[in-house]
Amino acid sequence: MPSRFLCDQCRSLSARAQPLPAHSGLRPMLELEGGWLYRCRHCGAFATAPADSRSGWSLNVHGQAVPPGSMD
Repeated sequence: MPSRFLCDQCRSLSARAQPLPAHSGLRPMLELEGGWLYRCRHCGAFATAPADSRSGWSLNVHGQAVPPGSMD
C-alpha cells in the first residue's frame, strides 16, 4: 500500500526504522498482548507501536499494510 494515503504524521512514523512516540492523532482502540492498537483521527490508519527498540511502527490503511520506510 502506498504511503500517500497516510497523513503527514503517520507518514513520518512509517519512514523511520527507529521507534518514535505516538503522535497526538493516534488514539488507542484496543489493548493487545503487550501493547495497543491505535487508529489515526486524521487518515484512519491503524497502527501498532514498535515491538522492540530496533523496529518501527506498523501501519495499515484501507486494510493493507504500509511497508516501513516506503515513501512514494
